[in-house]
Amino acid sequence: GDYDRRTPFPVGRVPWIPPSPGIVSGESAFCYPATVFCEAFPAIDFGRSTGLP
Repeated sequence: GDYDRRTPFPVGRVPWIPPSPGIVSGESAFCYPATVFCEAFPAIDFGRSTGLP
């Protein structure tokens, strides 16, 4: 097949289905685990419920 283990997501072969309104792309899903830990810091504004960060 066309599988390459170095590709983080099967780009172009599988349609993206957002698991959450805040995770709208594969790129945001890739970054989410790192940013979720920052929610503990009240000084960081994540812009939740907005179209842009």
